[in-house]
Amino acid sequence: MNQDWKLTSPKYSFAILFFSLVGFLSIHPIIPNHFWASLSMQILFSLVLLVTVYSLSNHRVLFFIGILLAIPSIGLLWAYVYYPSHWLELTAAIASMFFLLFATIILGHRVFYARRVEANMIFGAVSLYLMLGIFCGVLYGVIDMVVPHSFAGDYHSVPGALPLVKHATKQENLIYFSFVTLTTLGYGDIIPVSDIARSVSSMQAVLGQMYIATILARIVAMFTRAENGKQKEKRL
Repeated sequence: MNQDWKLTSPKYSFAILFFSLVGFLSIHPIIPNHFWASLSMQILFSLVLLVTVYSLSNHRVLFFIGILLAIPSIGLLWAYVYYPSHWLELTAAIASMFFLLFATIILGHRVFYARRVEANMIFGAVSLYLMLGIFCGVLYGVIDMVVPHSFAGDYHSVPGALPLVKHATKQENLIYFSFVTLTTLGYGDIIPVSDIARSVSSMQAVLGQMYIATILARIVAMFTRAENGKQKEKRL
């Protein structure tokens, strides 16, 4: 890779990404079905997109691709706040989905091919797991808009809620379903019923178990070996 196209990665970039993802996932359950919670979720999701670009900015081409994908996502998300419509909601979700897919692939490559594992890379591995859950949650939202009634269960907001609250509540509940599927908890309060929803949820459940058994275990093992090596050097 040409050195002229490389950028200096922030030292604690994945740690920043991790805490931004945790903040995004935490805000709506704390203040559910409320306009300000929904607006805060929208703000935090926009920040997550920007922090993701910042965290993956070790190469100019990837940085510019990330910016080109993030700007339409953020613009469409905020356009929906002021001009709520089904098609704008769907377009914003698709744009966000493509950005998250790009970010998940790049972050996965960085984590899987890491030659040296430090604390920041551990944050990267956990962030990848969280981002995979958020990506699938957004994907489920797109599926539910394209194929209505793809899910059964109480995942909508209260009747008469504002469009932003309806959108945020449904999206937060589908992200919740995504993590329940990813971790194979399977509570059963939200159930995929359409063929495409069942197929995606099945693949996500398998991928979630493979991730923990392979990538995350590999990263932790590499980190443990590196720490043991440091301890041996100190004793010598």
